[in-house]
Amino acid sequence: MRSHGGRLSSTRGVGLFFFAISLVVIVGMAGLAVDLGMLLRTRNEAQRAADGAALAGASAFTDYPPLVYPTPASDTADARARRVAAKNTMVGVPIDGASEVVQVTVCQSAAQSAACDLVMRNSDGTPVAAAGAPIRVLVKIRRAAVPTAFARVFGVTSFPIGATAVAEVALSGGGAKCIVPLAMPDAWTHSPPESGDLIINYSPSNPVTHGGTGFGSNFRNPELDVGLRVQLRTANTSGGTESYSTCTGALNGTGGNKCVTPGWWGLWGATSPVSVTDLNNAFGQTPCLDASIGPTYTLKNGWIGSLENNSGVVSSILSADPSAVWPDGAMEPSGVDPVKYPEWIDSPRVWTVGLFRPTVVPQTSDKEIAFVNFARFFFEGCAGTTGPRAGVLNTNGCNPGDDLIARFIGPAPGSGSGPGTLIRTLRLVK
Repeated sequence: MRSHGGRLSSTRGVGLFFFAISLVVIVGMAGLAVDLGMLLRTRNEAQRAADGAALAGASAFTDYPPLVYPTPASDTADARARRVAAKNTMVGVPIDGASEVVQVTVCQSAAQSAACDLVMRNSDGTPVAAAGAPIRVLVKIRRAAVPTAFARVFGVTSFPIGATAVAEVALSGGGAKCIVPLAMPDAWTHSPPESGDLIINYSPSNPVTHGGTGFGSNFRNPELDVGLRVQLRTANTSGGTESYSTCTGALNGTGGNKCVTPGWWGLWGATSPVSVTDLNNAFGQTPCLDASIGPTYTLKNGWIGSLENNSGVVSSILSADPSAVWPDGAMEPSGVDPVKYPEWIDSPRVWTVGLFRPTVVPQTSDKEIAFVNFARFFFEGCAGTTGPRAGVLNTNGCNPGDDLIARFIGPAPGSGSGPGTLIRTLRLVK
């Protein structure tokens, strides 16, 4: 009788060999799956960082009109993009905003669009004209070596991971958020005419040509308006004409046309009677007031008187950032608290204001108006209306009955599509 013990032992040995080989393969594949999952998560982290950085960089152009600040805006876009990227992590390690954000490119015209990895085209596929091109910011993030856990067994110790994002700033929009309850007529019919004025019948917006004839329009040359002082006279709240006139006295500053005052203006956003709490909440953006181009809003007849009698409302805004001033002839304020407001545009003294068609006829009762644009203004202070304080700017506080003094800044951040040429909206396009 023959024994089968040797054959069985040999078979078991072969089975153990193949089992060992299979186990190594299975463990290796599981390890590679773990590494692959980690790399995909890291890629998603890089993409989120690039998306946020691109939007942050593009947001610089909602604060700084590019036709006035082309270089500062680009510099700020780069700084903002890198700062936001550095707040993100990849595999738990913070992104180095200096070395791992390998590219921040600003494209401000159709001719530059190739540098942002996108050719700017209209909906019908034709190239966008340079004058109508949106602003785009491209951000590329790359970490050269993301370490592996299991693949190093096969000699692969790391993989490079990167991501790209492109954010776009549309040059018009349909609405704005966090607007102060103040409304004034858009420019421009100036009375009396002065040297250098651009007198034309009012046009609210036409982004294809010159952006209308109002504040900050290309027709007027945006540099003409940045820093322009606006005197909101408490006497001009329910009468007068729709035109702007030149301020008198020291408020007019130096160099000619530096200060204008509208024929009338008003406040909106609450029901009468108006309490101090209503006013504080509205100017303090709690809650924020939102508005759009198209719908009608009510200018409240009793608001101005309430504001006059409760001057502490606006005085508290001045005291929130007391050292901020706008030097005559400057293009931006100085002295903004750098600890509270690293970006001066975030100061509570920077207001988003609704502009209505200046052909609206003023009246003494509540008035329905429709906004045609939204812009940012810097709240400079108050000026007296009688006696030795008449026309004298006070940046420290306001007295009952004082005029409000502001400086035109430029575009306001907004949302949606629409004809508002001073509204800047952001979106990711890649």
